[in-house]
Amino acid sequence: MEQFKNHYNPPHLSTKPTPLQLQLPPPPPKIDPKFINNQLPPDQNEIRSVIKILKNNRSSLDLPAEMLKSEKNLESEKFIDKLTELYSHIFEKEENPENFSLGKISSIWKKKGSIIDPTKDRGITLSSLLVKILVTIIVRRVIASYDSVLYEGQMGFRPNRGCNDGVYSVKRLHQWAGKNQVEL
Repeated sequence: MEQFKNHYNPPHLSTKPTPLQLQLPPPPPKIDPKFINNQLPPDQNEIRSVIKILKNNRSSLDLPAEMLKSEKNLESEKFIDKLTELYSHIFEKEENPENFSLGKISSIWKKKGSIIDPTKDRGITLSSLLVKILVTIIVRRVIASYDSVLYEGQMGFRPNRGCNDGVYSVKRLHQWAGKNQVEL
């Protein structure tokens, strides 16, 4: 019994810790309705740069990424002009083509449990590669704007700042507070 007492009540935690003074960060600035710096339709260079970063061997409803990424298509002014025209129409009229809202839902086995048990599957929606290009353009534009208004401590949904980093930081702070007898 004494062993459990010592284990769950270590001597360095037996004295009352001193409170730690923490300052909360200031509230983030109000977000301007003109949140995205660039609301113009994408130009040919922006479309080409997004096509170049598309991943190969991914499923889509219409075109394989490898076809779009071929040098023949990337260098074709006619092809890029058609895409620029499509995305310009979407930006200016604020209307998506009807097939942009369509998706095909499929299930993929998680490779755990029985392959015939549908509860062991996860859902995935396949959509148009042209939609993915549009979404990537918008996300690239928004990231630069919203990153500047987030707290420094915001961990999820940011490049190089995963939730695991925040959990690790809190764990280390807790360990330090216990060792130094400081109340959090």
